Amino acid sequence: MPMSPPVSFYYHTNKRSVSGHPLVFLHGSGRTESDSADFLAQLSLHTEAVFIRGQHSQTPGYTFVRRNDDLSLDYDEIAGDAKDLAGFLVHLTLQNPNWQKPPVLIGYSSGAIMAAAILWHYRDLIAGAVLLRPQSPSMERPAPLKGLPVLMLSGLWDERRDADASLHLEIQLEQARAKVTHVTLRTGHGEAEDGSDFSVTKRWLEETFSIR
Repeated sequence: MPMSPPVSFYYHTNKRSVSGHPLVFLHGSGRTESDSADFLAQLSLHTEAVFIRGQHSQTPGYTFVRRNDDLSLDYDEIAGDAKDLAGFLVHLTLQNPNWQKPPVLIGYSSGAIMAAAILWHYRDLIAGAVLLRPQSPSMERPAPLKGLPVLMLSGLWDERRDADASLHLEIQLEQARAKVTHVTLRTGHGEAEDGSDFSVTKRWLEETFSIR
């Protein structure tokens, strides 16, 4: 799918040096990029990170994915928004010649849906993804992912996801030959009280990409 000139996204970065993969964070619905910065602080990782704000306003913040009135997903709009974000990721890469390797996406909730949409349509732009409380961005499975590493963290009592949402996404990714690690945490849609969102993500990033 060809990309247009990049749509501008509001973002900020921690401006740290990077010798490997930078991290790109996508926040959840009604939140802002500052929530993503808080997540990185909990990870205690020393690498460059970019915190992008969702392009759609949703009180009291923003979102990467809008829902229909019946709360279903508009897959065509998600694909179009993914195209815009992909163009911006290309722009970021060109603007940061110190990025020696492709970024790893970390998305929560609507940000996880958008990160998954990048997997579906623009997998060559990224090295992998962490999807927290995800949902599939498409009825179709993605093009071959060739072993792309993906960490999925679903909530056992997630009140915002259908019971089979995470399993459906896992099956789609595995059928596309992604290297999926799926962990179900004892929590709802929010962060696990025992800190397992952070500990599991940190360990996976260290083991998979040597990000510390």
